[in-house]
Amino acid sequence: MLGMDADEEKALRMQVEELADSIRALSEKQDSQYTDVMLRLDELKADKERLDLVVGDAAQDMDTLYEDAKHVVIKAGKASTSYLQRKLNIGYERAGMLMDRLEQDFIVGEADGAKPREVLVKSTAELDQGMSPPEAVNENEDELYGKAKQLALEVGKISTSYIQRKLGTGYARAARLMDMLEEAGVIEPAKAGKPSKVLHAK
Repeated sequence: MLGMDADEEKALRMQVEELADSIRALSEKQDSQYTDVMLRLDELKADKERLDLVVGDAAQDMDTLYEDAKHVVIKAGKASTSYLQRKLNIGYERAGMLMDRLEQDFIVGEADGAKPREVLVKSTAELDQGMSPPEAVNENEDELYGKAKQLALEVGKISTSYIQRKLGTGYARAARLMDMLEEAGVIEPAKAGKPSKVLHAK
């Protein structure tokens, strides 16, 4: 090179080669890190897909168990967490979750200490029938509405299971009467597992 002796030129060439080697090494390292990141992302994506499958299977399994639990308690006419454990061959935690869901859906009543819970639905036929809208009531059910209203006014609160016991009717019909009382403004909106309070007489 111009203005350089042989030693200076050699030293400069060595510096340039070292710099080039450093740049190549850094580039390879970045490529390697990028590849590692992409591989890790692929692994995480695969993990998520496996987790989604497991969660989906668990939810489907829980739905199947819930249907089994409904039929077990209705057939037996009694319900408890330990009973579900024995009949469905499941653990305490899962049985407890099923019992909570049965209570929320008004299949069983509230817990009363160590006693088995009351089963509010007396047959699987009641589940299949579902609930008709209030407009579909007949004269006999209109008569029961008056009795249900009187019960509510007498005790200051009412629940589906209370109507069932006092009026000797099934779950679907008692629940329909509760809906009618709520729509008429006689009772407050229902809260899961709790009796509805009377608002005022109408």
